[in-house]
Amino acid sequence: MVDSIRTRWKTQKLFYRRLIFNLIIGLLCAVLLHSFDELPLLQQAEDDAIDWVMAMQLGTHPVQAVVPFALLDIDEAVYRNWGEPLLIPRDKLLDIIRFAVSGNPALIVVDVDLSRLGQCHDHDLALVDFLKEYHGQGKPPIILPQLFREPVEGESKRTLREPFFVRDLPSGSDTRVFLASPLFEVDENDFRLRRWRLWEIASNQEVIPSVELLTVALLRKPHDPSSAFQNVKQNIKRLDQAEAAPKPQHLINSTKIKIANMKFDKGAEGIGQRILYSIPWTLQPGEIYPDNFVRRSVLPITKKETSGNEQNPADQYSAQCTPSSKATAMAHLDSSWLKDQVVVIGASFKESRDIYATPIGQMPGAMVIVNAINSLYEHGPIKKPELYWIIPIEIVLIAIMSVAFAWFDSFLAMLISSITVIMIMLPLSFYLFKYGVWLNFVIPLFIVDLYEIYTSFEEYRARARAS
Repeated sequence: MVDSIRTRWKTQKLFYRRLIFNLIIGLLCAVLLHSFDELPLLQQAEDDAIDWVMAMQLGTHPVQAVVPFALLDIDEAVYRNWGEPLLIPRDKLLDIIRFAVSGNPALIVVDVDLSRLGQCHDHDLALVDFLKEYHGQGKPPIILPQLFREPVEGESKRTLREPFFVRDLPSGSDTRVFLASPLFEVDENDFRLRRWRLWEIASNQEVIPSVELLTVALLRKPHDPSSAFQNVKQNIKRLDQAEAAPKPQHLINSTKIKIANMKFDKGAEGIGQRILYSIPWTLQPGEIYPDNFVRRSVLPITKKETSGNEQNPADQYSAQCTPSSKATAMAHLDSSWLKDQVVVIGASFKESRDIYATPIGQMPGAMVIVNAINSLYEHGPIKKPELYWIIPIEIVLIAIMSVAFAWFDSFLAMLISSITVIMIMLPLSFYLFKYGVWLNFVIPLFIVDLYEIYTSFEEYRARARAS
């Protein structure tokens, strides 16, 4: 039987033998590459591909519902105008928050570290008093940052670094002030910020949702923010407990939760953690921001009158602790343009140390938050097509590659195969990417490379035998 098959195989034309062998090799390569797609080399190649597609699609119109954003930026000019304080003055910050609230936005995110007391006790108390009284129907939710201490030896999780006012926050069904994590993942290879952390479980088992996850949940349940907040925390807690509990092997990857109509599986790891950046920080000549984004410095809001004379540094310091008033200095300014916006208050001045490298360039942390909220709201966690879509496409590509490498020399076959992959996969990838679906064209290109290596080796052996 074996001899009969071997004899029949040898009687076949060389082209058909090479074609069948190439098909088998191609299918094996596809199976292996999909099985080991978490290898660092493949992950880095996939990240680079997503970065490239993201950069190519900057400036295109979104195809799904988006959030309107307004960024109130504490920039370099504002920082110098304030006398370059060590910490952002709490009275100035409170003034900006009041201005934002007066515009009746959908929600306010404050990306300013409030885990430490400011430079003026009276201003700290004024901020606390404002937050104490900030509750009740009709008021836009305010999200404040919950920061953490990194684990030290003997600790496995981060510990909370609670804001100084945390015990004064109102609680109950009419709560409108919430704490959320502003943490993201920085890539160890090139230190670019590509991935979100959708929640944190602190060392005391406290569940802290991320700013972007909580924002999306509140936007999708605007009439009951307190309930939405508790629902997010309860679902995360349920997933954390389910992951820790022992379970049969066939159920290990089946734990899922649903938050704000989005499904999350085991922390939305891997590809599901990617932020799809669509709003750049620095514009190139001729570029404009998307229609759903407005960026303005807070300098026109907080600009002080000067006589033209330089102030004494001691006078500047004493001025930092002037009495606060509930009557905002910006009451006369128009805030109507903030209506129904997601207002993000953040700092972009260099000494804030809040500037990060991203796949589309450097941007301050507040801008990363804008992009993360926009990505999560528009697409949810990025998804891959189902296997019943991927397999037929890859079988067609492998068939074309097999014919090319059976008929032509390795270089020409590689050129034809690469062009075919690019012509088929790239348009599909670009189209699906607009809907938050990633069709990975890296694996077919790796298969082309493996084909080329194998056929080059066979050609070398043939030449060696001939000589």
